[in-house]
Amino acid sequence: MTISTLPEEPGTCIYRRVFHGHPDQIGEVRQFLRTHLGGHPSASDVTLVASELTTNAWEHTRTGSSTGTFTVEA
Repeated sequence: MTISTLPEEPGTCIYRRVFHGHPDQIGEVRQFLRTHLGGHPSASDVTLVASELTTNAWEHTRTGSSTGTFTVEA
């Protein structure tokens, strides 16, 4: 599968972080997003969705293994 991304618009930023596949990282994801998206009108919605997706990945994929990781990009 090919993943395409559009070039960034001037004045925008992409924040990316790799997290360990541990349940305590779910709170870290929320904090990461609050820190970087705090002033955005959709920040609370994005944080909620990311938290749910992170939980599902941790519970239902190899992300939750001892060497698992996942990446969040906003």
